[in-house]
Amino acid sequence: MKYWLFSLVLMVGHLANAQSYRPFKINVSSQYIFPTASEAVGGASFSIEPRYSLNRSLDLGIRVELASIGYRFDVDGIQLTIRKKSLTSQLLTGTYFLRLTGIRPYIGVGVGLYQLPEGNLYDAATRTTPSYTYVKGGSKAGLMVRTGLKINHLNVGAEYNLIGQSITVLPTTEVNYRNSYLGIKLGVDIGGGAF
Repeated sequence: MKYWLFSLVLMVGHLANAQSYRPFKINVSSQYIFPTASEAVGGASFSIEPRYSLNRSLDLGIRVELASIGYRFDVDGIQLTIRKKSLTSQLLTGTYFLRLTGIRPYIGVGVGLYQLPEGNLYDAATRTTPSYTYVKGGSKAGLMVRTGLKINHLNVGAEYNLIGQSITVLPTTEVNYRNSYLGIKLGVDIGGGAF
């Protein structure tokens, strides 16, 4: 995955040397995610975000992201896990650039829906899946805030995805877990001209 992303960055940087300004671009990014919940396990994610520049300072876009996340719980003294599943999201985004040339710091926000993973909790000690431990998925509204730097067509940044907590009711207990996560992201803009 790292070699593929590095090759993509080099290829796009080579193709986008001295182009004129065009308002439409597509951002392709990969990131590592750090869940805020102590019971969650992070992983990699991939996103694609078509953007349209209203002017040189403001981009509007639609971010579609696929993130890998897992959970560990202590239920009735048994350590149970949800194996890593895909958390997907579709957000409307706005990104504001604080400088117009050179290294361009930016801030942004996004709102939309997050589709949470579902599945059975797995007991790693006994290698079994208790029948009562099914965790429901579903959609939740969420908010994303971002900051970072754009250097030519390369983007380096951080995104915090704020998602409501989930509750799973089991026969003897109720499991609450947070879904929010922080992502450190590296990506490239394909198109959009010289900046």
